[in-house]
Amino acid sequence: MLTIILVEPEHSSNVGSVARVMANFGAEKLVLVNPQCNHLDENAIQYAKRATPILKKASVLKCWEDLSKLKLHSLIGTTALVGSNYNLHRAPLTPSQLSKVLSMKSSCGIVFGREGHGLFNEEIMACDLICTIPASKEYGTLNLSHSVAVVLSTIFAATQIEHTTTQVAFASAADKLRVLSLLKETLTRMPFASQERRESQVLVWKRLLAKAALTKRETLVLLGFLRKIH
Repeated sequence: MLTIILVEPEHSSNVGSVARVMANFGAEKLVLVNPQCNHLDENAIQYAKRATPILKKASVLKCWEDLSKLKLHSLIGTTALVGSNYNLHRAPLTPSQLSKVLSMKSSCGIVFGREGHGLFNEEIMACDLICTIPASKEYGTLNLSHSVAVVLSTIFAATQIEHTTTQVAFASAADKLRVLSLLKETLTRMPFASQERRESQVLVWKRLLAKAALTKRETLVLLGFLRKIH
């Protein structure tokens, strides 16, 4: 199930509105990282309406590093700042493209940054994928709850028409990590003009693995191929 992660939210009304949006689209897991407000105050509850149970069950973490305790398959960061082709860390997917990778049942976290500053560069770099919402160039930053609504509604709509895959075993985060680890080992044996180019290769492969809805069988085949060229 998708987890919505809010980093240092400042206004309880926004947290309440996010909870309401989550209820609208069937998302139930809310995580707050170092919140700067009381997510259970009267304001939050008023804005949450009938989604108050989501607020009450929300997990509160002290810092970004504590996200590892959630044991999610992957983290998807969101940003209004889009990088160039040379800024791989900020090369984003649109919500529509993201919906082809995820479903509402995905064990992934979608991370939304601070109301005023968004996610910091080091947080963006720690995410497996980045998503941005196409908006006006004159004013491209959406309200926090509006951003959550756009992303969740797009994924929810795609989920309603996705093909039945209940008989398919998909690769876990650990499976993908094994592939990435073997890729890193393989890349260390290959000549590159600089260490920076080698690291770019690793980042690109990390992004590709996160985007791919790999099955366990496909993962085994990929691991077998990498071992042959290792």
